[in-house]
Amino acid sequence: MAKNKLESVLGGVFRERTEQGKAQTAKEPVAETPELVRRDTFTFPLEDYAHLDELIIKLGRLGIPRAARSEVVRVGIHALLTMSDKQLLETFSRIKRIKTGRPKANQ
Repeated sequence: MAKNKLESVLGGVFRERTEQGKAQTAKEPVAETPELVRRDTFTFPLEDYAHLDELIIKLGRLGIPRAARSEVVRVGIHALLTMSDKQLLETFSRIKRIKTGRPKANQ
C-alpha cells in the first residue's frame, strides 16, 4: 500500500487525549532511522515482557507517546552503562537467569 494511502487510512486512528479530555491528532516528528542498525531477537520471561509494556505506558504519561519496545531496551542499556561495577553486579544478580535459544525441532 502506498505511503499516502496508508496515511489517509490510518490518519485519524491514532489520537492522544489532552488534559481537558479533548481528542487531538498526534503530530510528533519521527526521528530518522540510524543508517546502521541490527535486527535481533531476544528471549524474555513473560514478567519482564510485561515490564516493557508498563514502562511504555509510564513513558506515555510522562509525555513520550508510543515508545517502542526497542527504544525502552536501548534506554535500559544506556542506563546500565552509567552504573558502577558494583551497581551493575547487584542489578544483574536480581534477574532470573533463563535458558536462551530456540527449542529443538523434535520437542
